[in-house]
Amino acid sequence: MWVALVRRSYLISSIVIFLVAVAGCGLLPEQPLPPKPLAAPIHPRVAFDTLVDSNPRGVRCSLSGGSGKTVTISTPRLVAMYELAAPVMIRCFADGFWTSEIGVLEGSRKALLIRIVDGEQIAITNAPTRGFNVGMGGKFPRAVTIKLFRNSFESAQKRDEYYAQHLAEISGAWKVLADQVKEECEDQALPQVGRSAMSRSELCRAGLHRLTSLEKADLQVVEQRRRRSAIP
Repeated sequence: MWVALVRRSYLISSIVIFLVAVAGCGLLPEQPLPPKPLAAPIHPRVAFDTLVDSNPRGVRCSLSGGSGKTVTISTPRLVAMYELAAPVMIRCFADGFWTSEIGVLEGSRKALLIRIVDGEQIAITNAPTRGFNVGMGGKFPRAVTIKLFRNSFESAQKRDEYYAQHLAEISGAWKVLADQVKEECEDQALPQVGRSAMSRSELCRAGLHRLTSLEKADLQVVEQRRRRSAIP
């Protein structure tokens, strides 16, 4: 019996050695390796800059953002606002003009009415912006124009005519926003968000009321500049 066990052990050892040798010679079929995972597709880092312009053109502007970075430019100039981070403050100055300062926020795809009721900062520079570029640039508008107002005139009549024209332009721009809000109020597909306890008519009244307040504040700033402008 002991001899039989020895022979069986010897036979098993021989078989194992044979299989190892055969595998080393490549006679056994190779087991397929697991498939190598595909590399993730490379997405281009596309940056969309914002055209910063002014009226009049060719003035100096400083831009500072939430990142703490500040850049100085002469208009017009393409600026990578996404590198500055919102909110981006633009301050423009030139001889013979009042210094103008505006804040540019990242845009929103929400309806204008909802943005107003939710308390977002609304200004002529960013309120009507739609169709924002998608990519590294985030949601900053494609173009921003800063208006500078004259601070000296030959006579009071020329001063008043100048500011009357610009006050009318500003009022017209706010009217465009008010018309847009009214259209959204009539859109039954507009989601009921924000102050959900309010009816749609109450939301519309609240939105238009705040829009009117913003317009008045905007016009008051221009009126103050008119009164402070120098005349002989």
